[in-house]
Amino acid sequence: MFSRITLAWLSAVALVVGGAGCRDNNTGTNDMAIRDLGANSGDLAGVDMSVMKTYKDATPNQIDTAPITDVNYGDGINVKLSRMVAVTPVAMFLDRPFCKSEVWVQDPACQTPPCGILLVARGPMLTPLDGSTRDCPSPSAADTILKNVQLGDNVDVYGTVDAYKPTGKMVTQHRLDIDRIDVLTGTRETINPIVVTDPTLFVNNTGGGWNMYEGTLITLDPPAAAELTVQKPFPMNRPTFETTPGPVIWTYTFLFNTQVTVDGGWMLTFPVTGQRFTSITGVVATLFDGQIVPRAQTDFTPQNGL
Repeated sequence: MFSRITLAWLSAVALVVGGAGCRDNNTGTNDMAIRDLGANSGDLAGVDMSVMKTYKDATPNQIDTAPITDVNYGDGINVKLSRMVAVTPVAMFLDRPFCKSEVWVQDPACQTPPCGILLVARGPMLTPLDGSTRDCPSPSAADTILKNVQLGDNVDVYGTVDAYKPTGKMVTQHRLDIDRIDVLTGTRETINPIVVTDPTLFVNNTGGGWNMYEGTLITLDPPAAAELTVQKPFPMNRPTFETTPGPVIWTYTFLFNTQVTVDGGWMLTFPVTGQRFTSITGVVATLFDGQIVPRAQTDFTPQNGL
């Protein structure tokens, strides 16, 4: 999950090469070349960035299920994902000393999960440089590669696989550090959530559902006798709450309108301890040993519709 300096520089110049074309190398792989970026690149003028970078056609499923060392889809491999669907809005997060933007995308052609992956783009550097501030701009104000991406957009993505499995952990994390993203026009593919009935698949770090459904939009809908009950909202760098049975941890990435800051900490106003839901929809994220990410309060179905 740690960014690489080389990838960060390539991300910073990605918009410069937004018009670069694709070519067929006659091997079934579409490659986009990035060349001679130093000569007329504004603040990068005079920097030797004359490199060739090619992108291998891939799907999130191929990346999510490949060993980290896989030569085709593993860590550090440059890939292109075609006609993905953004299943979340864009969010900003703090990765000192930078702010970064992120969005989950999913493959509408995927029949067997995992079907999605997290996209990350570097944003502005915090000031002071020690990163002591926690304030990041909004995604639209940060001017990252992802600033114009909206929930439901169909996109082509070019980037580098960042695969990571913490020592002693069961959950492998995948993301793309992206160089370029193209929002597509015309016919739009859509994503319907996959219904999952077993909450025990999503116990933090130990549940088998994290790797099985990574990046995939699901509706966790246990049997009526096991409705999801909120046990303990609690603050973290990314505030989360927990439901039972499971227990399952959910993150507030897109629910900031349900929080207020009190004395330097978070007070969560939705959901509240004891509240029950027949189902909750969200994207399965393997970050922090596994959390599910609802996108809005409309992803929650309260007990008896209340």
